[in-house]
Amino acid sequence: MQIPLTCSKTVPRPSWRWPGCGRTSGRPLHAQPEPPSAFRPGGPRTSGDHESPDVARRGRCEAPPSRLPLALRAVVALVLAAVFSEEAAAQCTLPRPPGQMPPAQVTGVVTVEAGIRSLRVSWNAVAGANRYVVQWKSGSEGYDPAREATVSGTSHTIGGLTPGIVHTVQVFAARRVDLGTSESGSAWVMVCSSTASDEGTGTPSPPPPPPPPPLGQVTGVRAEPGVESLSVTWRAVDQAGGYRVQWRSGSEDYDPGREAATTVGAAGPGTSHTITGLTPGTSYTLRVIATRAGRDDGPPSDEATGTPLPAPLGQVTGVRVEPGVESLSVTWRAVDQAGGYRVQWRSGSEDYDPGREAATTVGAAGPGTSHTITGLTPGTSYTLRVIATRAGRDDGPPSDEATMATLRRIFVSIVRETSVVEGSAAALSVRLSESFPVTVTVTWTTMDGTAKAGEDYRAETAGRLTF
Repeated sequence: MQIPLTCSKTVPRPSWRWPGCGRTSGRPLHAQPEPPSAFRPGGPRTSGDHESPDVARRGRCEAPPSRLPLALRAVVALVLAAVFSEEAAAQCTLPRPPGQMPPAQVTGVVTVEAGIRSLRVSWNAVAGANRYVVQWKSGSEGYDPAREATVSGTSHTIGGLTPGIVHTVQVFAARRVDLGTSESGSAWVMVCSSTASDEGTGTPSPPPPPPPPPLGQVTGVRAEPGVESLSVTWRAVDQAGGYRVQWRSGSEDYDPGREAATTVGAAGPGTSHTITGLTPGTSYTLRVIATRAGRDDGPPSDEATGTPLPAPLGQVTGVRVEPGVESLSVTWRAVDQAGGYRVQWRSGSEDYDPGREAATTVGAAGPGTSHTITGLTPGTSYTLRVIATRAGRDDGPPSDEATMATLRRIFVSIVRETSVVEGSAAALSVRLSESFPVTVTVTWTTMDGTAKAGEDYRAETAGRLTF
C-alpha cells in the first residue's frame, strides 16, 4: 500500500528535502519521520505533535489526513527511517525526533584562511555537537546543497574554488543519533541547530605561476693549461645569469672550497674563468653549471681535464766573458731549481742557431755555471746569452746579452838585440808581425844571463812582451 506525502514550508530561510517532496533553494534538509506515534489517524497534525516551535520554522512533511492502523504506521516509519544512510550526512533531519534537543548555535568568529583555490574554515566547538554542516556561496548566490559539507571536527578546507572571488561561509552545529540497524541498513537522524553561525568571508588565492623551465646544460667546456693554472672556457647558456666552475683532482669529490662563480653582465658573457694556485703536473677534472637567481641550476656540463704547468725558471744573471785566443770563457750566477743551462752565441748580424749552442748540467760535478766556447775566429766580436733549463719545465728567459771579441796572435820581433848591464839603461826596438787597430804595449822583465829571441821571451795576451 503506497502512502502519498505532501510538503509544506512556513519560512524561506532554511529549506529541506523529504523523499518524494522534491528540493527547494537554500540548505537541503533530510526529513526524518517521527516514530509511529507522530502519525495521528483521521486528521492533520497539530502544534501539539511537534517537539518545539523550531520544527515549524524549518518546515515539515505530513501524511494526508487518514486513519492508519497501528501496524501499518510502524511499517511506514521503519521503511522511511531506512532511507537515511551515510549518503545524507550533510543534511539535517526534520521533524526532529522526540526527546532530541538541537545543539546550540556555533558562536564566535568563523575564521576563514585563504589557500590556493581553497578556503580553510575553523570555528569553536559546540557542546553536544558531533557533526558540523559547512555551507558556502559566492556573490548573490544562495546556499545550495551542492556547496556544503558535513564534518566531525572544527575545521574544514573547501577546495576547487575560483581564485579572486569573495566567498561567504556559515556553519551549523549538529548531532548525529544512531537509531540502530535493520535488514535495509543502519538508521540514524541528524539533529541540527536552528541557527547558523555568523558568516565569514574569504577570497581563494590563485595558484603560483609555474616555475620557469630549468636552465640548459653548459657545453663546449675547454681547459687550457697555464703556469700553476687552468684557463676554462665554455659556450653561453640561454637565460643564464652566471656560472659555477667546479674542479677536483684524483679521487676527490667536488667541494664548495674548490668552486668559482662568474656573472653575465656588461663586463662580458661570463663564459671564461682562470683557476689559479693549482699544483703543477697534477691532472684536474672540472665542470661548469649555469645559474640564475630564483631558478634551479642547470645540469653540470660534461667533465673536462687539464694539467697545470710548473712556474718558469728564473732568468740567468751575472753573465761575464773572458776573451781568449779563438775562445771565450763564460760564467754566470746559478738559477733556483735549474737542472742545467744553455749557452748560445752569434757574431755580426747572425741569429742564434742550435749549431752555435752548448749545454751544461747541474750535478755532482758542479753547479754548471761556466763554459768555454772554443773554435772561434780570432779577433772577432761575439754576442752571447745563457738560458736556465730543467726537464719537464719551460726554459727560463734568456739572460741579458754580453759581447766580447776573441784575441789575435801577434808576433813581436826585436829589431836590434841589446845586452844591458843590470842597473844601466838601454833602448830596445821591436816590430809587430801585423798592424793592430789598438795600441800595443810591450813590457819586459830582466833575467840573469842572456835573453834570446824565441827562447827567453814571447808575445802574450794584450800584447805584453815578457822576457
